Amino acid sequence: MVFAAVLSVVLALGLWPDAPREAAQAAQACGTSDANRAVLTTKNGVTLRPCLSKVTTVMNVPRTQTSSTGCGTFWLQPCYEAGKWQITAVSKTGGQTLKYADGSTESGLYRVTFQQFQVHKDATLSTSGGAGYAVTLKPDSAAKLGNASGTTIYTDLWVTADSIINLSFLTFGCEDNVRPDDLLWTLADVFIDVSATGCGMNLKIRYAVTTSSGANGEISGAYSVNLPNTAVTVS
Repeated sequence: MVFAAVLSVVLALGLWPDAPREAAQAAQACGTSDANRAVLTTKNGVTLRPCLSKVTTVMNVPRTQTSSTGCGTFWLQPCYEAGKWQITAVSKTGGQTLKYADGSTESGLYRVTFQQFQVHKDATLSTSGGAGYAVTLKPDSAAKLGNASGTTIYTDLWVTADSIINLSFLTFGCEDNVRPDDLLWTLADVFIDVSATGCGMNLKIRYAVTTSSGANGEISGAYSVNLPNTAVTVS
């Protein structure tokens, strides 16, 4: 995917389809003289020129309600299972535009960057359009992408503005459908080297890439993809 959520080389084999046909075509040709390649810059300054199809990867961490009331403001809101995901050193940048292999563009995207992402319960990553694939993870402990310390490794996701996170935030409980342009997610900009946790997620990922802090973007040093006793299902 984004991963890449959206989580390893193993997942990448299942997430990027050889169908629909547009995905395969995009990998082979990107306009005359590759004129339709996107030009993207990662958080750590690596410039990329991918040839992008319009296949989207949706990363879903389902929100699980545990009671109808007893949580959130004045304990009048429904309760949801907490701590289903955790993210470290997260930041976001708005105003992102992608150019696709057919020459069309899409603006209004956000680049979400993190150093480590953990799935504590279960998550599904699925491709949109045509005969896509879905990968489901169910770890018995935290499945992790990236390192929380040591060699800096970034994962950058370009997501749509209608992507959402269900954020576990102070006394407000499990917030509904927090979008990248909402105030609560804007607070992610101050979460550098701090962990944020949530109770659900639905990210629509247009593109994802993982790079190290090296100037050439190569992965070096200790690179961590941990899937402890994780059931991985591809359908």
